[in-house]
Amino acid sequence: MVCFCDIPVADLPFHAQKYSPFGIAFRKSFLVKQGAAPVVYVPKGSPLHGKPLGAWLDEAGKEWEGLRNVPPETKVQKGPLDSFLDYFVLSYLKPFDETKAEDDIENYYMEREWRTVNRVRFELDDVQRVIIPESYRRKLREKVPLCTGEVTFSRATKEGS
Repeated sequence: MVCFCDIPVADLPFHAQKYSPFGIAFRKSFLVKQGAAPVVYVPKGSPLHGKPLGAWLDEAGKEWEGLRNVPPETKVQKGPLDSFLDYFVLSYLKPFDETKAEDDIENYYMEREWRTVNRVRFELDDVQRVIIPESYRRKLREKVPLCTGEVTFSRATKEGS
């Protein structure tokens, strides 16, 4: 699986603090052609038939894993429904803790994630933006002189970063 985030440039500092000050950006139309789609965020605490949705998801995930890990001699061949659930439903669900503040380092809801279960192949011309710390400006131009995408200099939001 390959994951991407649809993050406005103004919100990059928080993301850089969480993950890395380096990144590359593509157009959504390019990613869609690679099979990418937005992730559906599911609030864990939302009630469903008297039980939090997160509990339902945990139980279903354990049962699903149990079914996938049966001994080979008893394993049933995966059919279209199994593949559909694996690749087009479960791969695009992301439970999140809705009680976390927006600026909490463990709040993943703000990532606006896109995913694909395909390999993403790209050329340098497909890259729309390169995100790097400003101290790498010269190195980028030396090592990748044909890069014509926008360059955005990252900075973290933590003091001293």
